[in-house]
Amino acid sequence: MRKENRKFGYVACVKEAYKVIAKAWVDAGAELTEAELTEGLPEFTYEAAIEFGWAHYPLMYRPLKPVWDPKTDIRSEVYKDPEPIPDSELVERIGRFKVTAVFKAQFLAILAGPMLGARAMKYDVEAKNSAPVSKTAPARGGTPVKSVLIGNIEWLRLECGWSPKDLANEMRVDTKTVTDLLDRGAKPRPSTMKKYAEAFGRQNGWKITVADLTSRSLKRRLSKAPLKHPLKTA
Repeated sequence: MRKENRKFGYVACVKEAYKVIAKAWVDAGAELTEAELTEGLPEFTYEAAIEFGWAHYPLMYRPLKPVWDPKTDIRSEVYKDPEPIPDSELVERIGRFKVTAVFKAQFLAILAGPMLGARAMKYDVEAKNSAPVSKTAPARGGTPVKSVLIGNIEWLRLECGWSPKDLANEMRVDTKTVTDLLDRGAKPRPSTMKKYAEAFGRQNGWKITVADLTSRSLKRRLSKAPLKHPLKTA
């Protein structure tokens, strides 16, 4: 019974994590493509499961060890201590994580319901965006979410003393990816959002998450933190 409860907890946590991550991308104004729904978000969900201890990585298994009792001449098998699954069996991937084909199928089956919900949310957002409403309609709190994202990234870029090209180099993306957001308000992909957070975190030693990039309190919180690399001057 305890084993079943643990399994239910793992499944429930994984499903909820996917829902939270999907909503964060939509709230950030990022495009929720089919590739992100079926590949990008499952990777981030699995990463969260590993980070919070819901899942173990690398994958393990418990091999069976044959046992023979010479007194009774009874042969049986017992489980040995857990061992890593051989690399030759890790033929599939969930993002950058190598897994077995069975594990991937089971993991995606768990996410089937949340994926349907995320698709419905995606279609709802697309319908609202195609409706004849003002593109500058304020989000909750009076400021468009996308404006908060652009403002935070621009502020972080200046704090690091980077040009848009410098930021792109730190992220290992094309400069156009950065300028499309800052100049035209283009929606960044979830994977690009993660690269923004990681680049700024490396430079100043700050702990920055994807959710922080759309937080209205980011500047206030980080303004109190010491800079690892002071603002560059000409």
